[in-house]
Amino acid sequence: MRVRFIVLFMLAGLLPCLAVLFGAEKFYELRAVELRTAEIQNQCTILGNQLDNYSYLTDPTSEVINTNLVQLTNIYNGRVMIINRELRVVKDTYSLDEGKTDVSENVVRCMSDGEATNHYDRKNHYIEVTSPIYEPGGEDVIGVMLASVSTDTIEVTRQIIFTQGSIVVGILMIILAVLSVFLADRMVRPLHRITKGIETVTEGYGDDVLHVDTFTETRKLSEAFNKMLGRLKILDESREEFVSNVSHELKTPMTSVKVLADSLLEMPDAPVEMYREFMEDIAKEIDRENQIITDLLSLVKMDK
Repeated sequence: MRVRFIVLFMLAGLLPCLAVLFGAEKFYELRAVELRTAEIQNQCTILGNQLDNYSYLTDPTSEVINTNLVQLTNIYNGRVMIINRELRVVKDTYSLDEGKTDVSENVVRCMSDGEATNHYDRKNHYIEVTSPIYEPGGEDVIGVMLASVSTDTIEVTRQIIFTQGSIVVGILMIILAVLSVFLADRMVRPLHRITKGIETVTEGYGDDVLHVDTFTETRKLSEAFNKMLGRLKILDESREEFVSNVSHELKTPMTSVKVLADSLLEMPDAPVEMYREFMEDIAKEIDRENQIITDLLSLVKMDK
């Protein structure tokens, strides 16, 4: 029972701690990704407005725009591509896909719907954001800015939170284990006292053997046991009294028979009338003894 108490207390403390740990880790990750996505989306929107002023889709040689694009990639450790209406890559800060066609789902959707999109790849640690580029003074989408930024810093921070949180949980579990052992011992101790009190009953009945008032339950158990013990004591006293009375009742006829028989043996020349009288008395005592035995057998049958 003591071990079960300890296991129960440990589980009761461990499960909430793990829930808080994983919840905090997940909350940080989602919140950090949400803020990073909003920042990138805002930067892309600002750059997209500048692209209109410099006609960058037709002439991607503007030093101002290129500097801003490089600065954006350096700050967020990412990659930016400018894609025109024909889905051709006009500018790639990595200089890998310039002149190629990009038909990725997010780019096509942004081009057709004119709505910015975002996607978080947790496995590969990056965020991909698309922002539409509108024609100057119009609402027609003439291009898409595609930005992919690394989330390695978010992942590192998440790992730090998990590691430090695990250490805290471990310390809490050690404290909880010590507290669990103490509480379990305190809860089981009254039961040990009750067990010892019951064991003393084998040595004889006493008055109020148990006095365990640690908990309400143990107090009620002690009171119930003492009441039961009192009843057993009364029954035992009745049994002793009954055995004493029965012994006396059985012994009386036998004593009378013994006295009459000895009297006859001491008088070898006793008259016949005296022999007859004594024998009648002996017969009566035997009948009395037989009746007592019959009554005892009847009592046994009634008890069964």
